Amino acid sequence: KLDRVVRDICNLPYRGGNMVQPWARKKDDSFKKKTVELAFMFKIETMPESELTLVLENPKDFKAKLNESSFALKPEGNWIDNSFYKVRLPAKALKLGMNVLKFEHQYGPESGFEAMYITGEFGFRRDGLTPVITALPKTIKLGDWKGQGFDSYTGAMAYVTEIKPEFKKGEKVFIRIPEFNAVCARLFVNGKDAGAIICPPYEFEISKFVESGKKAEIKIVLTAGRRNLFGQLHHSNPWPAWTGPGEFVSSLENWTDEYVLLPVGLMKAPEISYRA
Repeated sequence: KLDRVVRDICNLPYRGGNMVQPWARKKDDSFKKKTVELAFMFKIETMPESELTLVLENPKDFKAKLNESSFALKPEGNWIDNSFYKVRLPAKALKLGMNVLKFEHQYGPESGFEAMYITGEFGFRRDGLTPVITALPKTIKLGDWKGQGFDSYTGAMAYVTEIKPEFKKGEKVFIRIPEFNAVCARLFVNGKDAGAIICPPYEFEISKFVESGKKAEIKIVLTAGRRNLFGQLHHSNPWPAWTGPGEFVSSLENWTDEYVLLPVGLMKAPEISYRA
């Protein structure tokens, strides 16, 4: 949406599915590039114990300041995709309370603003539209990760509990996960991999991993999809019939400034059962 606003000001056509791809497009050297400055505000409630990393595309095309302190956008590897570059944020420039991250860019026909990210070992929530970095939660409860310090987290999460199965000789032991929102769930019993599930009946047979009357550690690892990080976060309909470029630059009737996230997490406790 921001990119389209700037293109309107510069009298440039929108980027989209109908445009000529960059490698086939003729460069327009007659266009005088415009200086555009972006400012992003985020709050730090608890200072992270480890370094924060800025992730962006094409870092060479920007100049950056953190709380008015200039810093070099020197790539230090990639993140998730080869198009995303990691840049270390200067720790001395960070402060408790509100922080301002500014970028300067010379905008032209080949330009395009893409999402940027801050990554690290910290908790996260939004106060209205303000991103807030919090202390990293030590534990998590059943239910949605949102509201528990992991609002935009799309990695893996482990749930650990202990069982003491009681079963007769010849009976098989099963662990069922009645409800979870994730790409897949993997089960470990006493540290041993019992397999992964992606579809019903969402259960594991764990007979060979346990003994009757003895305690066993159960660890369920959920792997989230990337939708709450890379998806159409400002489309008012969380479940559009189709997701394409248009869903990321929604019309006014579909646009919302709020972040529309899908629920992710272990929604109900696992169940144990026995069968002959």
